[in-house]
Amino acid sequence: RLANSLAERGLHVAIAWLNGPETLRPDISSQVVLVPLERRGKFSFGAVARLMKAIERHRARALVTVNLYPALYGALARLRFGRRRMRWMASLNTTDVMTREMERRMLLYGVVLRRADSILFGAQAQAKLWQEKYRIGAPPVPADVLYNGVDLKRFDIHPHAITQRSHAP
Repeated sequence: RLANSLAERGLHVAIAWLNGPETLRPDISSQVVLVPLERRGKFSFGAVARLMKAIERHRARALVTVNLYPALYGALARLRFGRRRMRWMASLNTTDVMTREMERRMLLYGVVLRRADSILFGAQAQAKLWQEKYRIGAPPVPADVLYNGVDLKRFDIHPHAITQRSHAP
């Protein structure tokens, strides 16, 4: 919806994804450019190359990555294009890293995420956890919170349906 809204306002917007499923495709406006990166294997140098070409082709000035793994690709784009050419925002929706394997990976992700221009969290508690536990979203990298929301029109329930359900055994 954010991409659609920005495109409707006349901005050039492209969405790139590492690999399917492409379940959101029907909901994306025809004004938004779609860039499948076709990742192969754990880490795909081909996908990195396709991302770099897309950034060049569309003269992207901003890159937003969503969650940890795509942040690796964002960090490589930052290395390639630099801060002056392109701003990079890393969005994190993970609350906590539970497994030992993920704790080890955080050594890498910490280095990567501290190179972003800003970090975007889905809740204040999440931002606090990441700042305290991993020093992610702490100065000098600014952090913001964009609360997750629900489209009330899409999930509109008639008042009588709620009343009927609340009286059910």
